Amino acid sequence: MRIVRVEEICLDILRRAENPLTPVSLIYRKCVEKEGAAALTEEALLQFLRGHGDIVVVEGVADGAPVEEKAFNEAGIMMGPRAILKSRVPTPDELKKMFRMQLEIMRDNLAQALKLAKEAENGKAVHEIETVLEKADILEERMEDL
Repeated sequence: MRIVRVEEICLDILRRAENPLTPVSLIYRKCVEKEGAAALTEEALLQFLRGHGDIVVVEGVADGAPVEEKAFNEAGIMMGPRAILKSRVPTPDELKKMFRMQLEIMRDNLAQALKLAKEAENGKAVHEIETVLEKADILEERMEDL
């Protein structure tokens, strides 16, 4: 895959993305869809993005952060590397809003799953979903401190 074409695809994805903080795994899948997997690994794409002057790669949750990566993962929010155009980097308030929106979507999906689990009388699933919902509440409280 030509690096110029990879750059075009990446910049187009990052310009058009509704959520400007785009998972690198999604960018990689789009590159493969458009150009095939020849000679490009996700790690190579990540290295390219890290070195690009117009792109910032957010590696995930830093050590010592008020909310640990494990808490995000347990709440259903995968915090792998993400890329964003420097021109689209949100303010701290905008970032909080984005996280709240993601939590709200996740909660809505979990509420639907909980309803279905209760209707199916699946006690194990009900318990697991309720546990994740509780963790989402804790995560939201911790995010208020950011």
